[in-house]
Amino acid sequence: MKWITVPEEGLSLRDVRRLTERSVNLSAEVEASVSAILKDVREDGDAAVRALTEKFDGVTLSDFRGKRKSRKR
Repeated sequence: MKWITVPEEGLSLRDVRRLTERSVNLSAEVEASVSAILKDVREDGDAAVRALTEKFDGVTLSDFRGKRKSRKR
């Protein structure tokens, strides 16, 4: 990620487009990795998400559900 400083007067549309340009050419290695992850999740569902979360984030999930907040009506 690259931080930018926005001048007080703001940015022109041309500036925004220039700053947000990015290449859409993925390397074969990246494309293969992402395809493998999607395939695992498609085939193994939650078990794959748990395994991938542990692999990439170093976190072991026992449950995907968050805590319920009490709702004021």
